[in-house]
Amino acid sequence: MGSSGLFGGIPGALACHLALSIVLGAGFGALVRFQARTYAATLGAGLVLGLLWWIAGSLTAAPLLAGRAPTWSLGEAAARFGDLIGDLLFGGITALAFHLLPSVRSSCATRFLSSRSPWRSSLPASTSLPPSGSLSRQP
Repeated sequence: MGSSGLFGGIPGALACHLALSIVLGAGFGALVRFQARTYAATLGAGLVLGLLWWIAGSLTAAPLLAGRAPTWSLGEAAARFGDLIGDLLFGGITALAFHLLPSVRSSCATRFLSSRSPWRSSLPASTSLPPSGSLSRQP
């Protein structure tokens, strides 16, 4: 069974897609790392990421990879509307994950160091736990 296409068929295209998603997600984290840590600001930045990726990927790179020149026409955009929805979902989910992960990490660390934890008994009696919000990353 031979491979076809630029990336070696479905497995190669999936690997390429996952690699691009990892790079975009890491780039998003690096760019908004020091921004305001509110849901609205993070989600807005994620949606902008999705929109820009739709323009760069679906409207520009996909035609170039298919051997055509990008047209950036209304007809081409309408034909790629499903890709826009997917890219906006990708940006929104990336943003929400980026926003929620520090609080999940903080709550896990607090639970780990709680008084019921066997690790807590190894701390000296004078050691106290930090407030629950102090373990989260501050901008």
